Amino acid sequence: MDKILILAYFFPPCNLTAANRIKSLAEHAHENGFYPIIISRKWEIRINDEKDEFVKSSDGIEVAKDKNYEVHYLPYKPGLKESFYFRFKYGRFNILYFLASLFTSIFDKLSIRLIAFNNIYGYAKRMLKKEKDINYIIASAYPFSLFQFSYRLKKEFPSIKWIADYRDDWSTNEIVDSSSFIRRCILKYNGIFEKRWLKSALFFTTVNKGYVRKITNLTGAKGYVITNGYISKDFEELKTYKKSPEKLRLAYSGTVWDNQPLEVFLKTVSKFSNNNPEIEISLSFYGAGIHEKQRLRIDSLADEYNLKIIVTGRLERSELIEKLNCADVLMMFSYADSKNTLPSKIFEYLALKKPILLFKNDNGMMADILNESGLGILIDDEYNLLSELNYIQQNLNRNFTYYEELCNINFIHNFSRQNQAKIFYSLLKEIQ
Repeated sequence: MDKILILAYFFPPCNLTAANRIKSLAEHAHENGFYPIIISRKWEIRINDEKDEFVKSSDGIEVAKDKNYEVHYLPYKPGLKESFYFRFKYGRFNILYFLASLFTSIFDKLSIRLIAFNNIYGYAKRMLKKEKDINYIIASAYPFSLFQFSYRLKKEFPSIKWIADYRDDWSTNEIVDSSSFIRRCILKYNGIFEKRWLKSALFFTTVNKGYVRKITNLTGAKGYVITNGYISKDFEELKTYKKSPEKLRLAYSGTVWDNQPLEVFLKTVSKFSNNNPEIEISLSFYGAGIHEKQRLRIDSLADEYNLKIIVTGRLERSELIEKLNCADVLMMFSYADSKNTLPSKIFEYLALKKPILLFKNDNGMMADILNESGLGILIDDEYNLLSELNYIQQNLNRNFTYYEELCNINFIHNFSRQNQAKIFYSLLKEIQ
């Protein structure tokens, strides 16, 4: 087995979605001839809201060995930015958090001592000195400081080859609000270091071809698509729920963003409800409550449009899948004018084989996959949404497996985590 070193800030028992990508690469590495050694930080509490991520861990290093991989969990201590988050972000002195965050964003590219988890770098350096047979480093970002660590390690160990794995793009990100002058300057500043660090990478991987194109245009590096996918075993023994003719249950999973068109969507759903008083409509936003701003936004819209909306914090993965499986329709929302955004929830939606309503049609990555899957319902505007909700209700009442019978099973199977891991390790073997 060829040993590989993986630098991953997120790894189980962390309950965030970001932990699943590297977990799958680790679990399926042995099938492809590799033995991963993962270096991560300790995760000792469940992440229910933003601040939980920055809680100090216990001291000491823990090593967990599986027959197919091993994980080295390092202690975590909040840095300047994280400490100010607790003290000031939501108080009247929040300007202090903003200044600490700005300072860290600028100077952590110049000194890794400002990075809260910089012990990952030192530990990796000692590991490479000890384990002479490690030939590859995989750095999975966010956080993008892991690319900086790999860049520095490559300079100290020239024979090492490293791969940059993006779950989201960085300085080319279209989702994050870049309307402020300072934010635009930070993105450009980050781009300087992104180009510098990626020059020494063997190649990079990311979640869709749009990101590959943007990152390659910026850095000149060669990139490949490894989608996020779904874990097959999580969907193998789910119950089948027959739709009630008097109800229409819509569900959404994960974070809600400011640039997603919730207001227009919920206003139209309210109009549909008023036109069809005999139908009980329920909407659930699972996980959206982790961000207080978005929870308040949804609650306010629920009151304004007299809708029954459930908003939860982060759920256990098994509970989330079960709740999504109870829904009649799964919701997705476009991100303003972005055509290159492909949230990981889309693959778990596909695995459930339920109708997936996209509002508004992004005419991009999401639309392409939903069309090919046979499960997509792509809505251009509120007028089409109103008529489509009537159509969905009629189809499901007539045959609750109507959309499942239309789905492209072979296409969906391509997105299993196991298949994506196989593609990744094939690239590692082919590209020297």
